[in-house]
Amino acid sequence: MNYAIISDIHGYAKPLALALSCADRYECAQILLLGDLIYHGPRNTIIDEHDPQATANLLNENRNRIIAVRGNCDAEVDQSILQFPIMSPTNILMSRKHRIFMTHGHHFTPVNSPLEKGDLFLFGHTHVSFFDASDNINIFNPGSISLPKKTSIRTMGILSEEDNRVMLIDIDTCKVLRTETLVK
Repeated sequence: MNYAIISDIHGYAKPLALALSCADRYECAQILLLGDLIYHGPRNTIIDEHDPQATANLLNENRNRIIAVRGNCDAEVDQSILQFPIMSPTNILMSRKHRIFMTHGHHFTPVNSPLEKGDLFLFGHTHVSFFDASDNINIFNPGSISLPKKTSIRTMGILSEEDNRVMLIDIDTCKVLRTETLVK
């Protein structure tokens, strides 16, 4: 099974539509959302693509395959327009090969999470893509599909259970920018 990993949408519908198209292209059965879905945040400049209601509509159309966690910009008012739960700060999934710990990244880190060798820690928040497995724990941040930092490339992740790898994807081209094999 493939999982799409998306973070830091911040109410931008057009990049979300591109990311969902990439998720379909890579045949992702599940969409893992790492927070900051609707609200743009007080420090972010609003650009033309900002459309919180259209963002909510796109997310709701995919509600049956979404698993989400709450980001620092997500609020109860956001939950009121979404048809799937977003208020949990963490979520833990069991894949065939890994335990997957999902969080936004502003409260939990790999250090204060219940992780063991071979687990996968997914987080967002920084808007900067990142992968590390040096301590035998896989740590991945897919960057941001709407407001990337340190680059202009809007990115998401794809987790391939079959290939035991995570890929960083450019949402504008759906091309793989980087592939990392997960430690077991």
